[in-house]
Amino acid sequence: MRRVKIYVILLLTVLFMPIFGISVRAANVTDMYFYFYLSGNNWRYTEGRAKENTTSVYVHLQEAPIYFVYARAEGYRTASGSTTGTYYWYNDTIGGDVVLPKGQQSSIRTLIYERGGRIARLGIKQFTEDGVAYGVWSPDSTRQYVVVN
Repeated sequence: MRRVKIYVILLLTVLFMPIFGISVRAANVTDMYFYFYLSGNNWRYTEGRAKENTTSVYVHLQEAPIYFVYARAEGYRTASGSTTGTYYWYNDTIGGDVVLPKGQQSSIRTLIYERGGRIARLGIKQFTEDGVAYGVWSPDSTRQYVVVN
């Protein structure tokens, strides 16, 4: 009798799962490589990638012309209160542009997801000298690294 009750409970659970199920979305934490030649006062941007949640943007700057670069995380969204539905890139980095050190796994806090952005990109600009900058980044993260803002 006890086995029958357990079987019925399991069967009902499986039947009602689609009705009461919770939608879970995985974070976009796959590291993607970036490589830029930085010169002048020009920003270089990665391709846009899906932003799945409110976690920080992860960046590991592995090489830079000197020890630091400027960085920002931008979200692709409509303007606040916009009725046209036209999308633009906005710097949604909390506190504005950050100084990103070479060799450190970093978290850049953003408001991309909170402001309606579902696509993110990373921007890098030279600090004082021209040269190559490369590393990896992801729009979401599984944990907090060294927070740079």
